[in-house]
Amino acid sequence: MSTPNAVPRVLGQYWLEETLGTGYSGVTFKAYHLKKRSSVALKVQRKRAANEHLIQERTAYRLLRTCKGIPALQASGTIGRWQYLAIDLLGPSLESLSQKIAKPAMDLRTVCCIAIQLISRLSTIHERGLLHRDIHPGNCLVGLPPNEGTVYLIDFAFSGRYKDPRTDEHIPYLQREQGPFVGNQWFTSKNVHCHLKEPARRDDMEAVAHTLIHLLTPGGLPWSIYGASEASAILDFVHTSKEHTLPEALCRGMPSEFKLFLQDCRQMKYTARPDYDHWTNAFRQLAQAHGFADIDRFIWPPPPLPLVSSEFAGGVEREGRSSIKGR
Repeated sequence: MSTPNAVPRVLGQYWLEETLGTGYSGVTFKAYHLKKRSSVALKVQRKRAANEHLIQERTAYRLLRTCKGIPALQASGTIGRWQYLAIDLLGPSLESLSQKIAKPAMDLRTVCCIAIQLISRLSTIHERGLLHRDIHPGNCLVGLPPNEGTVYLIDFAFSGRYKDPRTDEHIPYLQREQGPFVGNQWFTSKNVHCHLKEPARRDDMEAVAHTLIHLLTPGGLPWSIYGASEASAILDFVHTSKEHTLPEALCRGMPSEFKLFLQDCRQMKYTARPDYDHWTNAFRQLAQAHGFADIDRFIWPPPPLPLVSSEFAGGVEREGRSSIKGR
């Protein structure tokens, strides 16, 4: 019996179970190590000289080893015509959780907690000289017990350095005239997506801002209403909508912190260091002002609303919530 894309059911010492996800950089399986008797998330990709994404991802995981909220690299290598990379097995993605809830959007406590954790993850990643460059709810996963209170960042296939490793200086700005799009159409920053600007720390932060707004808005971001599609008309709509929708409109009805966060990301200079501490404190204080406790720990399902808080619905009502599968 074979798996998707003709990956063999047994790859070396790994028994491949269900498919966890697919993407440009490979297919990820839940896999069982036959000797160690433990499960991992195993990303598999056909070996091709022209595709170095799995090698780049392995390098990033090694650079980020021991960092909180980053899964540990368990193994990597080549077996026959396949490249593989094994990391800690994690729980569901934020996208998966958002699709399953009965309400049209996530609650304020949950989104504030996600904000605190993701901004903290970026602080750590950026401190190591890396950019993630593909942040979206599908790449944010909840840990398994005893780490179910932690939100993890995965998929570093598109990651890159913003510092020259020889000089530790910020890489100079280069305007891209054209080239392949890097990231997720819905969540990538306005500068990178619409203006073809070189990614920097500000753009990772803006992708987090888009993620938070998407999760807190009934129906998601306004340019997600037609779902994920490679049709040119849909891609043009996403591009135009992102270009012309102001933060005030995106965050209508939300606490002001979300609008201010997005504005700050978009106004930041190319080489600027984001104020991670300011924004984690801002979202922590916002949650506390609504009566939420233990805000740094992700809790799912969400705890009951405190009496001092009113349930937050989010921005303009839109029907349904589209899936972000694909790029």
